[in-house]
Amino acid sequence: MRICRSCEAGWGLGGTFLYIRFRHLGEMAGGKTIVIGLSAGKEVPDLPTSRVKPTDDPKGLNVVAEIDMTGKAIFAPGPNPSVYAYSRMTVQRNLYRIPLN
Repeated sequence: MRICRSCEAGWGLGGTFLYIRFRHLGEMAGGKTIVIGLSAGKEVPDLPTSRVKPTDDPKGLNVVAEIDMTGKAIFAPGPNPSVYAYSRMTVQRNLYRIPLN
């Protein structure tokens, strides 16, 4: 089942929450992650047949949380939407003019 275009999806610990991360193509950080909770007795959440889009209104998706991923690169979900880990990458470079003559 295709969930979305240009996104990453994965289950949290325990398999009760589906995390879908949207970001622009080519970007390592940024975007947003939505967390969809499972309904009682279901193994897969009810998702639209036309794929989930980052601009969609998430009212019919049982979204329990939205996580702003600004400045966060690698994301690892925890046992519930309020607990997660991420890496933040920064680069500092010193540029000097070096004469080549």
